Amino acid sequence: MESMPRASQRINTHENSSSPLASANSTNKDRISKDSSDALSPIMDWSFFESLALPGENIAYSLHDGNGVFLEITESSECVWGSTANLIQGQSLFDIVEKPNVLRDWMLQADRPTEDEIIEINATLEKNDVAAITIKSIPLFIASDPEQSRIVLKSVRNELKITGNPFSKGNPFFSVHQSDGQFLSSNSTWKSILEKGHRGINIFNLTTEDDAQILRDTFQKVLETQCSQSCALRLKVANNKERALLVTGSPDISVANAIALEAKDITLDSSNLSNSLLTIGIDCIQESVLILMKEELEFRVCYTNKAFELMTGHTQSSIVGATFSRLKGPKTDESSALLIQSAIEEERNVQTDLTLYRKDNSSFWSKANLRPLRDDLGQTNFFILSLEDITQEMEVARELESRNEELNEALKNLKETQRTIIQQENLRALGQMASGIAHDFNNLLAPILGFSELLLTIPENAKNEKKLIPYLKRIQVAAKDGAAVVGRLREFYRSQNGDEEFAEINPKDLIQQAKEITSHRWKNQAEAEGRQISFETSIDSQNYINGDVSELRQVLTNLIINSVDAIKESGSISVKVKESGEFIFLTITDTGSGMSPETKKKCLDPFYTTKGQLGTGLGLSIVLGVVQRHGGQFTVESELGKGTEISMSFPAIKKSAAEAIVPKATLTSSRLRVLLVDDEEVLLEVISELLSSSGHIVDNYSDPHEALSEFEANNYDLVITDRAMPTMSGDKLAESIKKISPTTPVFMVTGFGEMIKDTGDYPEFVDAVLPKPLPLDVLNQKVNELRAKMI
Repeated sequence: MESMPRASQRINTHENSSSPLASANSTNKDRISKDSSDALSPIMDWSFFESLALPGENIAYSLHDGNGVFLEITESSECVWGSTANLIQGQSLFDIVEKPNVLRDWMLQADRPTEDEIIEINATLEKNDVAAITIKSIPLFIASDPEQSRIVLKSVRNELKITGNPFSKGNPFFSVHQSDGQFLSSNSTWKSILEKGHRGINIFNLTTEDDAQILRDTFQKVLETQCSQSCALRLKVANNKERALLVTGSPDISVANAIALEAKDITLDSSNLSNSLLTIGIDCIQESVLILMKEELEFRVCYTNKAFELMTGHTQSSIVGATFSRLKGPKTDESSALLIQSAIEEERNVQTDLTLYRKDNSSFWSKANLRPLRDDLGQTNFFILSLEDITQEMEVARELESRNEELNEALKNLKETQRTIIQQENLRALGQMASGIAHDFNNLLAPILGFSELLLTIPENAKNEKKLIPYLKRIQVAAKDGAAVVGRLREFYRSQNGDEEFAEINPKDLIQQAKEITSHRWKNQAEAEGRQISFETSIDSQNYINGDVSELRQVLTNLIINSVDAIKESGSISVKVKESGEFIFLTITDTGSGMSPETKKKCLDPFYTTKGQLGTGLGLSIVLGVVQRHGGQFTVESELGKGTEISMSFPAIKKSAAEAIVPKATLTSSRLRVLLVDDEEVLLEVISELLSSSGHIVDNYSDPHEALSEFEANNYDLVITDRAMPTMSGDKLAESIKKISPTTPVFMVTGFGEMIKDTGDYPEFVDAVLPKPLPLDVLNQKVNELRAKMI
């Protein structure tokens, strides 16, 4: 039988219709015009469709007017409409549907979309049987007068009734329900159960207690997915008996949130089990089916259908009497097989995927669906097992899984490679920075050495206040700048270690830091090469950026160095910050050599470089990744010979709170007794003099053991210690001090001060960490803070 697409619409039949098509009002024949030539000629002659009908097929072609009247019909009418062509002609299709207006409008719609060419109706035929019929409409001619319209219908009976079949279970159950289970309509098949009609009846109340919840879940899935769902359930009928139904629920398009049910009766007749089993096999003929029968302690195959033979190669005669294990093999998952076995023992439904074997020992993946079959007394001695070949789907899934594993491995290797190359990039940048720092440090040592020698070699200068103070100030500035130069290395340390939390960043500070860090490249080194590069900044923003300051600082540093490298002679670099909407835009512009279209296209690709062995090719790809991690956007505009402009945008945030204003420390007249410990005699002398100049009493010790003995013998208000000392570390000394006097504050002055601050790895027994070199105002401020706590 030729198949047709599933209907997109359904028109329900009369619930209690007693007017089958064959006995409809014969006066309908009068609706046919005696001279059809009076109507306008259709675009295609009926004889064309009549020639399409083949003898014995289950499809009928019929010609109708706009009133639904059968004007012509092919000889296959009986297998579809249940009556001969002579009895059907002259009668109207609209007389046997509940909503004829809907069907009429659909038939007379000449310009309907292609997907609406098909509709499904339930028609009441001979002996009040209800048949589901799918119809395809082919409008030949649509006129204002319905009797002059001509429409051809191609019809196929969905539920084919096999005449004389001794195993027929009767007509299917059709019904429509509200989401809570209440009947809205039902066909005549339900009369065997609903003697007083369906009104006021809830289908959930008709099922057994266990199956009611299964049906509720099915309803819920239909409403959620808007797709058909199936389940098996048992209906309670008279005399404490049950009827087993195989139910398919679908969304009903005519009523909102309604569900249309189609059910097949799969109840086993205990008095005629062979016929019952064969009926169920016919109902499931589209699936590969086995029926298992209980025999002593095992369930053995007693029936298979043709689809099973086509799938496995096992004929019914060769498989009957065997157990399900006959289909198992080396690749069969025992856990899935045991799942089926346990479901049989517990008389319940189960669905699982497992590998089975054909007769030729080839394997295939199957979706196995096991359902218990119960007789009218509720006993289970048979099971139906349907199999669906899903080998292709599983092979695709396994291929995807294999590809995912390969991709994950490739991604892992790529990340390892990226970490290695990033480390190489940082080491290269660190080497360049160290070279610049050495240059800067030598420049800073020059005034310190020169002015100190002037004071030592010409004593008169030390006595001349007009020369002495300027000399000392220049030495002081050079020393502070030297500390700042060393701090640049710390910026790279912070970039390479630890995951810092995002913080509020002032773009102005960020740009100033990047400018200072790169000054050796765009100023000192460029000037040594005969190039003059100007560096301009413009800040037009009051807001902040939320991010990792070390990462963003390295981004700016890399971009500025790229700009310097692109300026082959003299030129300029401009860094601008401005706000637009909710974003801060940071733009770096240079007057360098620019990029060709090909270079611009590939500049963000990993491993692409124009610097040969001098570059890793990950510069801009790293920058892009950092910007994107900060929720930003990154664009590059460049033209060969005219320079490059790189723009980055970041979400703007307002400063959360005003920075605390700490008043500048003033010298206190309150004296503290201080124990000072440092193995460097020069630093011991300097810090001691700084404290003494503020009026404090200081005891100096270069040996931590002697200092600890002195602390045990005397009372001190404060202990100041170095960290790295040969005989005892500052950490250990602080621990010993706290054991003797837990309330005595301990300050640690160390060259690792900024590193400790960055890592957060503060010594356990130290109250404050101060960096070297230690300015006087910083020392006095910390001492005054301590003094304020003691008051």
